[in-house]
Amino acid sequence: MTTSNRLDAFTSVWVIDTEFRSQSGERNEPVCLCALELRTGRRLELFFDQHRDNPFSDKDALFICFNAAAEYKTFLSLGWDLPNNTIDLYFEYLNLINGVWEGNVLLRNMGTGLADAMAAYGLDFLSHMEKEEERGYIRFNTSYPPDGQRRILDYCWTDVDGTAQLWEKMLPDLDLEQALHRGAYAKAVAWMEHNGLPISPLYHQVTEHRRELQLRIAQGIEAKHGYGVFTIEGKKSPRPVFTKRGFGALIRRLGLEDVWPLTPKGSFQTDDEKAFEPMAKLHPELEPLRQARKSVASLGRFGSAIGTDGRNRAAIMPFGTVTGRNNPKALEFILSRPHWVRHLIAPGVGRALVYADIVAAEDGIAADASGDPELIRVYNSGLDPYIEFAKAAGALPK
Repeated sequence: MTTSNRLDAFTSVWVIDTEFRSQSGERNEPVCLCALELRTGRRLELFFDQHRDNPFSDKDALFICFNAAAEYKTFLSLGWDLPNNTIDLYFEYLNLINGVWEGNVLLRNMGTGLADAMAAYGLDFLSHMEKEEERGYIRFNTSYPPDGQRRILDYCWTDVDGTAQLWEKMLPDLDLEQALHRGAYAKAVAWMEHNGLPISPLYHQVTEHRRELQLRIAQGIEAKHGYGVFTIEGKKSPRPVFTKRGFGALIRRLGLEDVWPLTPKGSFQTDDEKAFEPMAKLHPELEPLRQARKSVASLGRFGSAIGTDGRNRAAIMPFGTVTGRNNPKALEFILSRPHWVRHLIAPGVGRALVYADIVAAEDGIAADASGDPELIRVYNSGLDPYIEFAKAAGALPK
């Protein structure tokens, strides 16, 4: 089926954009919506200074957005149903550039916003400075005079018209079936970011007393194990400091100076992933120090985006890595914090939380998509797919 025929299956094709106020940890506060129906040229604009019913009742319409989750969080704040069919040009642009280099430049490092995507396709766009000025006007005001409303709507229309131009340019490169699958994920992202995660009141107590906790952890670990690594600095506001000199002396006392990884400058490496974690596995007596160091460091950067309703809301940044994984900011999203912080996620009275994972999901998807009988056998057997692959490759005896 050709692209044009595939699009004919939709009764209408809407390009939409919304503007909203967004405070850290809170739900979107809707400001306005602008929408362009591509076949008829119909233009719809709504300002949310009063109640508005959902004007999109057509279940077979297609919605084109750039970062659909942001628009759909506005829908959810308004109590509107989410559309059935979505193509998110933000996802599609990331799908095209993730892991792609031009010379010695990784394309995603050039920017991933609407203006960046339009520039990549040779389209005119508002500068980042102009966009920040308009967003600032929306963000730092809670009501708008008639001329202010017009200013915001006009700005919203620049994004609608820009997205429509980008759609026309990107359409020949799109696999519509895959794009619709990715677009469906935008709805899940909107729900996740809109609902957030319920956080125990203990979180605020930890935040309030984090300096005391840092001291107690450092002093406790030294009293019990005598590592000689933490020192306490400052009289008015004492704080624990992990000293390189003390750490070097510890490594030498343990006789590990010849095997411990070094930095390019020749110092003992303290990076957790590069050195501390693998070395602590080989020398378990170092694990308490490793955990204490991580806890002291994480308390120094403690504070996720918690709303007034006690829920953690943060942008999860879908397709935010070159491999297409979510990439939320660690300081905003509680599930990106150290594992002990996750114990501060707590359901409300009469509710429960389920933390679930699909075992070997990628292998199951690959087995089904490829039809490979051996991969299907391994997946259905429950055997370790890595061990089975190593056997098949001759790297392990059968």
